Amino acid sequence: CFSVDNFSRTIRNIDIIRREVSAAIEEWQRFSSLYFREVSPNADADIRISFARGDHYDGFPFDGNGRVLAHAFPPGGGPGGNVHLDDDEHWTVRLIGDPLANLISLRAILLHEIGHSLGLAHSYDDKSIMYAFYQHSLRPELTVSDISSIQRLYGKKIRHVGFTTALTRPTTTPRPRTPKTTKWWHIPKIPLKPPTVSPRTPPDICSTKIDAVTRVRGEFFVFKDKWLWRFRNTGELRSGPRLISLYWRELPEKIDAAVEDKRYLMFFTKNKCYIYDGHRLLSVKRLTDFGLPSYVQKVRLVYAWNYWPNDPIYIWTENDEYWKLDKETGRVELGYPRRISAVWHNVPDDVSAAATLNNGNLL
Repeated sequence: CFSVDNFSRTIRNIDIIRREVSAAIEEWQRFSSLYFREVSPNADADIRISFARGDHYDGFPFDGNGRVLAHAFPPGGGPGGNVHLDDDEHWTVRLIGDPLANLISLRAILLHEIGHSLGLAHSYDDKSIMYAFYQHSLRPELTVSDISSIQRLYGKKIRHVGFTTALTRPTTTPRPRTPKTTKWWHIPKIPLKPPTVSPRTPPDICSTKIDAVTRVRGEFFVFKDKWLWRFRNTGELRSGPRLISLYWRELPEKIDAAVEDKRYLMFFTKNKCYIYDGHRLLSVKRLTDFGLPSYVQKVRLVYAWNYWPNDPIYIWTENDEYWKLDKETGRVELGYPRRISAVWHNVPDDVSAAATLNNGNLL
């Protein structure tokens, strides 16, 4: 049996929470011999679901918005089987989360954590609901590997199951990671390779040179190595550091430049450009696809300058050259490149990033 002990600060209707919990449990139940019924919060339950903030007296305090989203104890005595969700997160009943709006799918996290409550470990399959990192774009459904894992533990026949596994440290769920017309940005050009991941302490962006900066839906995103920080227009830090892969999972660990154009985001890394609609990858292009010469193997910085009509995009390269991109054709305009030093006086040679403020001034 299971119980729902409280509601969330972002979803204050307890019946909606109960519905999401029941749907997640039903997903595990329909592929195994498990059978569950809901009981009141005052009754004994094998699985208790609750929202909590910070130190909630189980020895594993939450860390506020971001990073660890939830944790669950495997079956056993004491807190065994319990699921705790961080109430500092922004939960949504949408099946697909939204990293840009900071929305986490409650159903997806419940399905994952209840898997731990039933005794399942993390999976190495990045399509599995038991994959170690939450992926905003992954629908909360069991894969073949998930079904196989739960059936190995509980079988296929319907029977009531007890919980006997010894209590261990809870398993936590960190944040992630994450084509339509014939327009030039919708045409995939290059096969993708999985991004590599290497652990490293986030750098101090106040004492190091940043890799890229761009506006995203009115905020400033600052990039360094595989990390990003989000700043409000006032300069106040909204969140970060966070892994870039939690927002745009296909990107390599390090990017050279980024720019927002209306609804599209363009990320430049070495001689490639990744084009996104929100957090959906639309295409990957080479710099030569934009009409840049083959000797340009890396972009220094990119910005959309809203001082001019139509917010033209300018691309700076390492050899004192800059280019203007025709957004209709997706290629650089005739008459380029031009010399950076001839137009932009007193700009240091080591400037690595640029973005446009609301008043049209460059930052």
